[in-house]
Amino acid sequence: MTSHVCSVRCATDLYNNVQPMRIFLQLLFWLYIAALLFLSLASFAGIDLRIEREDIFGIPIDKCIHFLMFLPYPFLAYFSSKRKNYWRTLFYVGMTGITLAFLLEVSQGVFNTDRVMDIWDMVANIIAILIGTAFLLLFKRK
Repeated sequence: MTSHVCSVRCATDLYNNVQPMRIFLQLLFWLYIAALLFLSLASFAGIDLRIEREDIFGIPIDKCIHFLMFLPYPFLAYFSSKRKNYWRTLFYVGMTGITLAFLLEVSQGVFNTDRVMDIWDMVANIIAILIGTAFLLLFKRK
């Protein structure tokens, strides 16, 4: 009887300690989504970023920037979710990330006259989502 009481008490303590962290991660996730929306849909015409490099290891610098913008998505989405079923959560993280990457790239040509959809930007976005999701597989708890 006492072991049951202890396990319930321990589970409650764990929940109370985890809840503020989950709220923080959810807030961070939504701030990240807002930043993605802004960076993907805002017009930067006429702004000189003074980037001197044109490529990194032969990959155009703008594709590297797209990759780095979307790489955090799987981690933030995964750790801000409830994660009741590991595989289902991982699947949803990957699919929502790919959908978001697709929709943001397509919407550039629709909502902004200064920007156009680039299939290679979308490829960089999706590769970042897939690599981030695959990285989560490496750290699966047993």
